[in-house]
Amino acid sequence: MQTLLVALIALQVGHDLRDELLQIAKADQEVRTRINWTAPESTLVEEMQRVDRDNAKRLSEIVDRYGWPSKSLVGEDGAHAAWLIVQHAVHDRDLMKRCLTKMRSLPRSEVSSADIAYLTDRVELFERGKQVYGTQLRIDKEGLTVEPIDDDANVDERRAAMGLGSLAEYVALVRKQFGKKEITTEKR
Repeated sequence: MQTLLVALIALQVGHDLRDELLQIAKADQEVRTRINWTAPESTLVEEMQRVDRDNAKRLSEIVDRYGWPSKSLVGEDGAHAAWLIVQHAVHDRDLMKRCLTKMRSLPRSEVSSADIAYLTDRVELFERGKQVYGTQLRIDKEGLTVEPIDDDANVDERRAAMGLGSLAEYVALVRKQFGKKEITTEKR
């Protein structure tokens, strides 16, 4: 009986966390949809940064208490929402690295390989100036730039291992989404 009660409490906690993470991610995306990324207004960027700081603070509390929000705890959409929050926590690189370590420590069935690839690239760009999987692009009035990639000749193999399509497919998708024609690959 006690085991059943503990299981029911854990299920409810996971459900509540999932709902909270989805709400936080919704706020994250809502502010971003109002920004013109080729000429962003400073007030919207400041609002986005405030939202990101608030979201990161709450995610840090969740991670401290429960560990990384895995698929079995918060569902696939809840785990992806947690990733989205940490992916945008660029002001707190320690949180990004801590979450990446926790994500990598979980079985692949508990965390999206694609989410790991994107967060890895974000952290690696900050740490070393180069990314591993080619997920990080810069969009501005000049066009679309693929941030520098370590060993870019083998990037598609690494992408495939993480369940991602080719870099060319990804760039074409982003170009279509943002209407950018010019694409460059930055070398460092």
